Amino acid sequence: MLWLGVILGIVTAWGHSLAYLASRWFTVGKRGTSKQLLVVAHLQLGLLASAGIGLAWPSGLTFDWSWGVPALIGVACFCGAQSCLFGSLRHADASVVAPLLSVKIAVLAGVTTLGLYGESRHVSALGWLAVLFAIAGAALTQGVGQRPPTKALVWLGVAIVCYAFCDLSIVQSIRNVEAQLDGNIHPFRAGAFIATVLYTLTGVIALGFAPWFGSRRTQVWLGAVPYTAMWTVAMVGLYGTFAILGVVYGAILQSTRALWSVLLGGVIGKLGDGDLETDHHPSVLGWRVAAAVMLITAVGLFSYVSAPAS
Repeated sequence: MLWLGVILGIVTAWGHSLAYLASRWFTVGKRGTSKQLLVVAHLQLGLLASAGIGLAWPSGLTFDWSWGVPALIGVACFCGAQSCLFGSLRHADASVVAPLLSVKIAVLAGVTTLGLYGESRHVSALGWLAVLFAIAGAALTQGVGQRPPTKALVWLGVAIVCYAFCDLSIVQSIRNVEAQLDGNIHPFRAGAFIATVLYTLTGVIALGFAPWFGSRRTQVWLGAVPYTAMWTVAMVGLYGTFAILGVVYGAILQSTRALWSVLLGGVIGKLGDGDLETDHHPSVLGWRVAAAVMLITAVGLFSYVSAPAS
């Protein structure tokens, strides 16, 4: 079970990194606007989720607000986070934005320590040192090479908070589904079910925005497919990881996208595709990789010194 969660977490990290690049490929390549990608991709995700919700619905489960309300909160937070993330990606490379998302660990640590929402856990002094180490790594990542504009950082800061509360809501929904079924369900199955619920609802929201921000052009719908495919892979991994390992451990594994993103960005930049990523000097890439490793080490230390709540 542990190894399944770890594998799913790594799949999540790769899926996120590739999805960020796919969003840049779509917008910078003039295939459509970021708003069109946001709406069309989530319409595609909603269609996939609605097609699979019947298969994913666990036998014996009935609708209950105990898992329904957190699911709705998760949808609201996710939509806000996605909008803000796209706003950030309009002003900075994916390899710069992705590592900074690891600051979400600090938000999760603060919320769970204070017991403000969902799962609670005690964070020792060494654990908080790890959190500060993670923030320092994020600062180093944005402090070398391409410096993100203030607009990108503001959009990203709001996205991080929204993503954190989305994650907490997801886990609370999954746990309440398990509780309703008295634990007679595999955690991955519970996570898959909640994923179909959230993305079906997200698709409905996207449908409401389609007349203003969507598109009927074949170029836009086909151009959104790579992002939709990579995001689907990432979400299957993420919800499964949260269900098996919990929100903090899931976020720790998710944070490895920092390393994958800077490595992918470096390779793409070297291949000459400056539209997707800037080709920085090798020393800059080295600093960014070092910063990503610092982030991963920090959150790894956080997981080691912070025991999950019983």
